Amino acid sequence: MRISQTLSAALLMLLATCSAAREVDHSGQAAGRASAQGHAVVLAYHHVAANTPRSTSIRVEAFDAHLKYLANENVQVWPLSRITRTLTQGETLPPNVVGLSFDDAYESVLETVHPRLQARGWPYTVFVTTQAIDAGRSPYMTWDQLRQLARDGVELGNHSDTHNHLVRRRANESPAAWQARVTADLQQANARIYAETGVTPTLFAYPYGEYTPALTTLVEALNLTGFGQHSGAIGVHSNFTALPRFPMGGAYTDLNRLATSVRTQPLYIDASPPGPLLLHDYDKAPRPSLRISLAPGDYNLDQFACYASGQGRMLVVPLDQAGDYQLQPRRALTPGRTKYNCTVPHSSKPGVFYWWSYLLMTSAADGRWYSD
Repeated sequence: MRISQTLSAALLMLLATCSAAREVDHSGQAAGRASAQGHAVVLAYHHVAANTPRSTSIRVEAFDAHLKYLANENVQVWPLSRITRTLTQGETLPPNVVGLSFDDAYESVLETVHPRLQARGWPYTVFVTTQAIDAGRSPYMTWDQLRQLARDGVELGNHSDTHNHLVRRRANESPAAWQARVTADLQQANARIYAETGVTPTLFAYPYGEYTPALTTLVEALNLTGFGQHSGAIGVHSNFTALPRFPMGGAYTDLNRLATSVRTQPLYIDASPPGPLLLHDYDKAPRPSLRISLAPGDYNLDQFACYASGQGRMLVVPLDQAGDYQLQPRRALTPGRTKYNCTVPHSSKPGVFYWWSYLLMTSAADGRWYSD
């Protein structure tokens, strides 16, 4: 099944609202050509059901259509650990590599996802929120069920113990106290997963997709590879403490969206400030601007464009002819998570886009945080 005719229209709709961060190397510098050693795309699911929150759910029939599309497009489905290991070891990925991941360890993964992926021989990763499992909360799986998945070869990852907004410091909490609390949270999750399943997770998914440079430093210190809930592809120069995944839930589960996602290639950009940004002084900077610099790539800069969540196209001012730009949203940001998404089409592959994203987390003007 080919649906490339509608990719450009789907991309414009998708860019205004999908998730974000940035993909650069650990030094923070944009580097190399986007396809230097291949790339992979990771898809992020939560519930596969019709009776769960719409924003984080995909219906069973839509999920079946996803699997059929991936099979028809001859996608190679790899475990996330294999994808990241291949790239960090400097090896080359083959074309069309996709990873499948499921956050929170909901029951629908065992009931609906597991038999379908087992039948195709496709690996996948479940990111486990351990406190909910320990409490026996519905609609989460039990430890017995997770042990079954582990025996069947499913990869288990860390999704924190508490599933709190880990980037936020509590009232009067010092940076050192925050660091100790969050480190203990992640260590507790790893310890519980190991105690119950014998698996020591090496992969971590940020709750709500929220992360900051301070949080990625903790993740790296624990020798975990981090994944967000922002859109984009993974390449050799990506930041392996905060790798992108395309969220597959709510309004973004149709096949046009899936096709756009799996064809994406990483766009390497250096941004100032480097971000992600955690904005407490919302009233002082309602339209945060960025200065960015693009790495060389197989694209035409005259088609470079950026979008802000819920707003559409951003103001993009070229600063020179070498790929330096100033970005700014057209309207003030609202409290919550905002993503600046930048894309440019491939110079010789119709329907293929290079993609980069940047995350901002904004409290209300009175300092109160948004809720989920």
